Parts: sequence; C-alpha cells; structure tokens
Amino acid sequence: MPNQVFIDDEDLYSRLGGKAVFTQLLDPQKKGTWNTTTSLKARADACNIVLEAAGVQSDLGGIPASEFAAKFPNLVTWAAHKAIALAWLYGGGGTAMPDAIASFDKAADAAIDKLAARRRKNGASDYSPAPAQEINGSIALSADRVTLDSYQRGGYF
Repeated sequence: MPNQVFIDDEDLYSRLGGKAVFTQLLDPQKKGTWNTTTSLKARADACNIVLEAAGVQSDLGGIPASEFAAKFPNLVTWAAHKAIALAWLYGGGGTAMPDAIASFDKAADAAIDKLAARRRKNGASDYSPAPAQEINGSIALSADRVTLDSYQRGGYF
C-alpha cells in the first residue's frame, strides 16, 4: 500500500505567492499551463521522503489528508518545501533552480535529517528540542563502567 499524499497543490502555491507565480516558474515552454502529473509526482515523492524520515508510515496512514495538517503541521511544511524543489527538478525544463527554491530545498533537507535523527534517537517524530535520551553533562569513564560525571559527584546535571 503506497503512502498517502498529505499535501495538495494549495500547499505549494501558498508558499510561493499563488498558483500563477508557481505556474510561471514551472512553465519553460511558456504555455501558461500547470502539469498536474508533475505536481502529483513531486508531492507524492516529498510525502514519501518525509514519512520515511519520520518513520511513522503505519501510524500516519489512517489519518485523512484533510486532518493531517492540523495534527502534523511540521510534516506538511517540510513536505511542501521539498515538493516545491522536486517540482522544479521534474518540471523546470533543465533551467537553473532559483535561489528561493534552493533555500526551500536546503531547509527541508535539514528538517528531514532532524526528523530521521529524532526517530533513531527516541522512536518518535514529535518535535522535542531535547529528547529524553539526550545526554546532558560530561561522561566519566572508569575501568569497569561508564557513568555521568554528575552521578559520581552526587550532583545533578
């Protein structure tokens, strides 16, 4: 079963100033049309990338796309930013990527990397600036064990 596409074209347009602006950017032949197949492919690929990084495909699979944004706005944002860059790559006709779109892609990649690291650290995609598994303080190495330095001193972090 494929992952759901939890972003729509509006998520892309709204981040670039509207459909007319995005269509103009992705219309190298100057036809004034928007290729819905390219949009769907970019959105699907971006959603797959984000869900893979978050590692929660089975948890999020049953949530309708209409409710997804309210529950996981961060995942929608990063998927939309990634989809904008993918749409440019898929439909830009080989023209150089504008700086604004390249910065969207760079920010999305950084956030997607954080999602994957968070999943590996604590098994959840929820945002937490300091996951519970993060070690605060120095580590004391002895011959027979590894402990937190503060534990050996009897103090707290």
